[in-house]
Amino acid sequence: MTRTATRIIGLCLSAALVLAVDSHSSDIDAVRTTVALWCRDWQARDLDRYMAHYHPRFQGNGLNREQWRRRKADLFKRSGPLVITVTDLWVVMDKDRAVARFLQRYQSQRLTETGEKTLVLVGDQNHWRIIEERWQPMPDGEIPDASSAPHPDSLPPADQENGPLLEAAGNHDGQLRLASATNSEKFFIALDHFFIPIVSTIDGDNPRIIIDIQGVPRWQEPATREVAGTWIHRIRSHLHRETPHRLRIVLDLKDAEALTLNQTYMTAENVYCLEIRKAESDASTASQPQGTSLIHEP
Repeated sequence: MTRTATRIIGLCLSAALVLAVDSHSSDIDAVRTTVALWCRDWQARDLDRYMAHYHPRFQGNGLNREQWRRRKADLFKRSGPLVITVTDLWVVMDKDRAVARFLQRYQSQRLTETGEKTLVLVGDQNHWRIIEERWQPMPDGEIPDASSAPHPDSLPPADQENGPLLEAAGNHDGQLRLASATNSEKFFIALDHFFIPIVSTIDGDNPRIIIDIQGVPRWQEPATREVAGTWIHRIRSHLHRETPHRLRIVLDLKDAEALTLNQTYMTAENVYCLEIRKAESDASTASQPQGTSLIHEP
């Protein structure tokens, strides 16, 4: 199982994360490179190079590879210049397959659209090629991120009567679990389906980590729980009515200090783990970007 680490200085988290499961980093890098080249060739409307990224057995929107090529050839002629932005790229490896999921904004002279793109890739003669492609438009063309979601302080206030949450990592009762140690802390989210969380942070007087998850129709966890964690002192969760099926989880922290976040996803159990560790001593002097994104031609 492979993890990705993101260092946060004063609770500033990089926005573009890659989540890897059961794979070597070289495979992940190869898939990311394939996605970048595929994006480049799409935006350039270079049909031959673009189609070279597709496997002979490709299927997408009910079309095979040859039908997909004819459709794209027609669209390339009519669309004019393209501007496509890709953010929040996640890669999950499973044996000889990879799943790349990301948020995509497509702009042409005829259409502007935002949504979630999923590419399924297989290894083919030392290359990764797309065998399946799925597209899910977002309402109103908006990317769901921390700035557009309801403010975390709109969640219910802390309720002392909810009691402590001190569930060991091996305890599978409930959907949220916390395992604390002196030098690290692990927060687990367990759902009944695969999901990609969007993670952001807020520092200041009330530092917190914000986790947004799409596609959660029901949520039965208490709204607020006080905990005696190493860094986390309160866990809040709420299924927002304004944005259907969007779950927001807020981890209220004791202090705004330099921390490192490690993210792991266990595909067999559909369990996401966010590990918090104190950053190395030289971290406070290191520069950290306020956010990164992968911008290419999808």
